[in-house]
Amino acid sequence: MTNFENPALEQLADAIALWRFNPDGRGQEIVDAAVDALVGGVDSPTLRELAGVPGNEPRSVLDELVDTTTAELGINSLPDPTGSTAFRVMARQAIAGRITARELTFWAYRYIGPEAEEFAQPFVHLSWLYEDVEIRKWSINDVDRAVIAEAKAYLAGEPSKWLKLPINAGNLTVEPRSPTARIRQWFKRKTTH
Repeated sequence: MTNFENPALEQLADAIALWRFNPDGRGQEIVDAAVDALVGGVDSPTLRELAGVPGNEPRSVLDELVDTTTAELGINSLPDPTGSTAFRVMARQAIAGRITARELTFWAYRYIGPEAEEFAQPFVHLSWLYEDVEIRKWSINDVDRAVIAEAKAYLAGEPSKWLKLPINAGNLTVEPRSPTARIRQWFKRKTTH
């Protein structure tokens, strides 16, 4: 995704990327982002119209308004809605504190899935730690820090530190649960030993 000089425009572009990836239930978020963009100094005729529609407008109405708004504002070169594009938006939101680290992992699990592409595997696995935090002898803050560190590494284009080696969590080793991730980890161990 492009970095914009105006943060309000970037947040609007992020909201549009998420909406294009998964439009269900996000109509109000698009309207809210349009309002925030106007307050942040972004303006166009259709942006004003988008900011004034109810969040439960039909998809066809919102599609037309979003497409026209992005063209007017010069953000019509947004990438196709993919899991990785939407996930980058969510990772930036977690780092900025607009969503929690736990919400980021839940989003990865829900929208990318437990058998996620490699970029999302660490976040899916970290989502499971939130459920087993007492067993793993980690605190919620420990898991939050691991998620944010992994998100920063992901956005910087660095390889996952989480999947390179099993993480020692207290006296237990955390192994990935999905069969695909376990096979990847087994091969990584074989090639590094």
